[in-house]
Amino acid sequence: MSISDKTWRALRDLGLTQYEIKSCIVLLARGPSQANLISRESEVPYSKIYEVLGNLEKKGWIEPDHERPTRYYPKSPSIVLETVKTKV
Repeated sequence: MSISDKTWRALRDLGLTQYEIKSCIVLLARGPSQANLISRESEVPYSKIYEVLGNLEKKGWIEPDHERPTRYYPKSPSIVLETVKTKV
């Protein structure tokens, strides 16, 4: 899964790291997923994926369901942009 350079730069400008961007792209493409699938599809090391997902949750980009195993849900890009605008 790839995105344009322009989109990549825009996401970086919004404060996302490389791993966070890759994880978001997987979630938006695949829908709700578990950490192991997100790690595998995004090529984010499994040892880092929970930290990355936690940061995305704090930033308001995703939401976990708090079940076992946890599934992570991407928030709508329009909702995320509204959240980012209100924080600025």
